[in-house]
Amino acid sequence: MTLYCQSCGMPMEDEKLYGTTSQREPEPQYCHYCYQDGAFTQPDFKVADMINFCLPILVGEGMPEQEAKKLLEHSLPSLKRWQAQEGGRPIPELTPDRFETRDRFFISGTSARTTNLKEMSGTGVIAGLWSDFWAQQQSPPTQPIYSLYTHYESDASGEYDYVLGMECVDEEKQTNSALAEADQANVFEVPAARYAVFVTRTGPLVEVVVEAWQAIWNWSQQPGNVRTYTGDFELYNERSMNPEAAQVEIFIAVK
Repeated sequence: MTLYCQSCGMPMEDEKLYGTTSQREPEPQYCHYCYQDGAFTQPDFKVADMINFCLPILVGEGMPEQEAKKLLEHSLPSLKRWQAQEGGRPIPELTPDRFETRDRFFISGTSARTTNLKEMSGTGVIAGLWSDFWAQQQSPPTQPIYSLYTHYESDASGEYDYVLGMECVDEEKQTNSALAEADQANVFEVPAARYAVFVTRTGPLVEVVVEAWQAIWNWSQQPGNVRTYTGDFELYNERSMNPEAAQVEIFIAVK
């Protein structure tokens, strides 16, 4: 599983990126750009300094400046280095609201292949899919919106398909038997599974979703909490429509 530097948020898919302790041993909590020989390379940094430091890096990798700034402002304050400092924000102890077993169902929408590393580096696809989705809506959606993470290559560190759309209730489309090939490509199965259902707090949409995923990653590291990576999804319903006061349900497939 990919580890993320708890100072700058950089994904560390290779142990060569780990920082080092005073004994020159790997320190997997921090990257070697932030932490070497048991000390931070920028010891006087506050979280705002790290945001300003990382911003031009993400912009240089292709992420729009405002999008990059919003991502950093929402994600960095919850990292371990900054939680107890001024401007930091502790990750909430989020636990499943409930466990729920669901039969398979289908989503009609669009998809793209991506990785968490791409999404963090500014070369991802998720923001673009959401922009296209809203551009196609002539009026506010009357159905819940689903964002599905499926066809995982391995786990959170590998590739996966990100699907954005609404539930497809047409039986013909579900079986794909009466559809042309082009239409079939826009219908995606959510496999039957047992889910741990996490409910975010009510707050700014991007902030609460990023915060919840950070808590879910922490939760999944605890003994007995085993993700299956068969398909996870976020559910955006009437409680999620106000971007400044949204609440989202996140369904995580588990054993």
